[in-house]
Amino acid sequence: MKIALIHGPCFYYRGGGERIVIEETKGLRQRGYRVDVYTPHIEVEHCFPEETKKLGITPFFRDLNLPCQAAISMALSSAAYPLIKRRLEHYDLLICHSQPAIWLGYKTRKPFIAYIHRPNCFLYPKPVDQWNYDLNMFMLDKIVRAFPLSRKLDLESTKAADGILTTSQWISNWIKRIYGLDAIKCPPAPSRIFCENSVHRHWRKEWEYLSPKLLTVTRHVPIKRLDWTLQIFQRLQKEFENATLTIVGKHSSYTNVLKKMVEELGIKDRVWMDQNVSDSELLNIYRINNFYLSCAPMEDFGIAPLEAMAMGLPIIVWDFGGTAELVEHGKTGFKAKSYDLNDFYQKTLDALSLTEEGYRKLSENARAKAKEYTWKRHIDTLENEILKIA
Repeated sequence: MKIALIHGPCFYYRGGGERIVIEETKGLRQRGYRVDVYTPHIEVEHCFPEETKKLGITPFFRDLNLPCQAAISMALSSAAYPLIKRRLEHYDLLICHSQPAIWLGYKTRKPFIAYIHRPNCFLYPKPVDQWNYDLNMFMLDKIVRAFPLSRKLDLESTKAADGILTTSQWISNWIKRIYGLDAIKCPPAPSRIFCENSVHRHWRKEWEYLSPKLLTVTRHVPIKRLDWTLQIFQRLQKEFENATLTIVGKHSSYTNVLKKMVEELGIKDRVWMDQNVSDSELLNIYRINNFYLSCAPMEDFGIAPLEAMAMGLPIIVWDFGGTAELVEHGKTGFKAKSYDLNDFYQKTLDALSLTEEGYRKLSENARAKAKEYTWKRHIDTLENEILKIA
C-alpha cells in the first residue's frame, strides 16, 4: 500500500508533532508500507536532523530563505492545492497531520486519516496562546483571520476525514465539542533511546549535600510559561542554595526576555539554557537531573515529560490538560492546582522533601507508567485505522 504522510505545520523546530510524524514513518515502513513524507517547508538543521535526513522528506516548495518561509509555504499549500493534489493522486491513502494537511487530504479526494494534535490554534486559540514571539506564527494568525471562510473550510475538511486520531483524552474531548466527531486516542511515546537507557535513581536525603537538579524541555515561547518556572526556581533556591535549573529548547526572540528575567531574579549562576541538542545529548541531560518541571498550562500532551518519566524523573505538572493524564498524584509525580503558582511551588517542595525510599518508589512508578506508552502501540492503532479505511 502506498501512503502519503503529510505534516501540515512544517518541520522547522523540534516538537512533539514532528516526532510523531517521524516515528509513524519509520514504524509503517518497517511493516512493509511504502510511505512518502511531505510538508510545506522543512529546516532540517532545526528539526531532529539525525532523523529527518534519513526519511527523505519532500517539501512542497523550494526554500527561498525568507524570514517567514514556513508561514508562506503553509498558506501557499492551502491556496495551491490543485497543483499539490496531482502529486498525491497515485497514493492509496493519506495520513494528514493538522492543517493545511487535512485540507489537502480532503481536496485530493483520497481516503485520509486526520491526526489532530490540537484543534487549529488560530481558529480555536487557547487563552494562553500568543503569536508575537514567532514571525511565522504571527503571519499565519493574520492570514487565517483575514480569510473569512477559514473556519468553514476547516470544519468541512475535518468532518470529511475517514478517521480521526489524536494525542490525549483532553484533546479528544475538545475535538468532540468543536467538530462533533469521536477521535481515537493514539498518543505518542518516548523515543527508544530513553526507554533503553533508563537508570535506577537514588535520592540522597543528607540535607547538607542536597543539590536538586531541576529540568524542563520546551521551546522558548510565552505559552510554555518558562517565566513561571524561573519564578518558582528562585523561591526554591532560597531553600536549596545548590539547586540548579536546566532549560532545553529552541531559542526565539522570547529567549532574551527570559535571560533578562534570570538576571533580575539573581539566579544567573544556577540556570543553564541549551538548544538544538541531539537525542544522545538529551539523554545525558536527563541522566544528570533528578526532577522535571512542566509549567506549561493547557498542554496538549507533552512528549518531553513522558521522556523524563521514562528516564525515571518524577515530574511536577498542572492538574489540567493532556500532560495531567500522565501523572497519578503522589505516585508517578505531583499535580498542582491550575494557575496557582504557590501550589506549584509547594508541590515542588513536596517532591524535593521526599525520603530516599519515597523518591525511589516515585521514580520506579514513573518509569512503569512511561512503559505504557510505546511506538508499537501507536503504530498498531494507526494501522488498525488504515486497514479499516483501505
